[in-house]
Amino acid sequence: MIVVGACAGATLLAAWMVRRFSPHASGSGIPHVEAVLHGQVPPAPFILVPVKFIGGILAIGSGLALGREGPTVQMGAGIAAFTARVGRLCWAD
Repeated sequence: MIVVGACAGATLLAAWMVRRFSPHASGSGIPHVEAVLHGQVPPAPFILVPVKFIGGILAIGSGLALGREGPTVQMGAGIAAFTARVGRLCWAD
């Protein structure tokens, strides 16, 4: 019973983090990255990366299914967008 409670608590914590700090972190992330590449939406803020990473650890640790590619693609795109912003790179670069 303690294990079930711990898993439920970790799941709730992951859901709260996503909802509170970075709603862009919900889902697989690939549709959001594609929308950014097509110029339909702006890139997600950098807070997405730690929220997605910690939320993924909590979700997997709780026994939930989590894809490999989607979260990795979205975190990589978030890091790339942050690096481009800090380095003042344009889209052509």
